Amino acid sequence: PTLVFIDEIAIGLTVYEATVEKEMVYIDGQYVSVKEAKVLKPSLWDRRTKTFYRRSNQRVASKRLCLRAYSPYGRVDWARTWTEDKVSLLKQLDDIALALVDRAKTLVSQIAEADRQAAEERMRWEAERAIAIANYQRSLIIRAREDSLSNLLKIIDKWSSDRKLQDF
Repeated sequence: PTLVFIDEIAIGLTVYEATVEKEMVYIDGQYVSVKEAKVLKPSLWDRRTKTFYRRSNQRVASKRLCLRAYSPYGRVDWARTWTEDKVSLLKQLDDIALALVDRAKTLVSQIAEADRQAAEERMRWEAERAIAIANYQRSLIIRAREDSLSNLLKIIDKWSSDRKLQDF
């Protein structure tokens, strides 16, 4: 993965090889396509010996390159993929470049909107955090007052019982 900048807008690029699902057979410690296995070991498919190998579908490389362009900005969801079919990626390069330049122009407004939303969420979060801190501090003050009152009542009870004992 890499980034390309068009003006001030970043666009992520990833080149990878496409995969296709193929029927495979596990022979001699590796997966081989059924077609290749029949060529390599035709005797393994003999019905008289009743030797059969379990077939499974596996994803394998298709020898076709793909280019994926995407938005690296977390709040802007966009991606587009170009695949080699009959035309290689090199021959599609001009069309890809034009598409990316056009997309960069439209991404500017989406990024600005995403940044505005992020700023609003941040302000909302900070306000909620300030309220939570104030509530916590208020609860500490209330708890301290209740503890003080409880301690005062204990002192008064102790003093009162000592006073009764002296009067007796």
